[in-house]
Amino acid sequence: SFADRPCAYFPAYELVMDELRDYRYYAADMLHLSDVAIDYIFERFQSVLISQESMIFSKNIEKIQKSMHHRPFNSNSQEYIKFLEATIQEINRLAFNFPNLNFKDELEFFENKLSKI
Repeated sequence: SFADRPCAYFPAYELVMDELRDYRYYAADMLHLSDVAIDYIFERFQSVLISQESMIFSKNIEKIQKSMHHRPFNSNSQEYIKFLEATIQEINRLAFNFPNLNFKDELEFFENKLSKI
């Protein structure tokens, strides 16, 4: 039942009304929040309601996702090979530490890149 679950309130509205009153925190239409304001609110939300371990994990996943979009100047360089190998190691480490998550696609992506060199 809902009575057994802890409940928390995050004061997003209050942050907007009290801390983000300046017009620079609004988009051009002056109705919606700007990306800066959204990022500020989300950072505050994270710091209060998301564990440090989860935030570190999220940053690691984000780094892997960004690595998938990396375009090297020279795809045959030693630096790029090291980059691919390090990313594969990081994926394997995450897969080991979080066996319930599926990193198959990411691993295949980087292994495929490495095999073409």
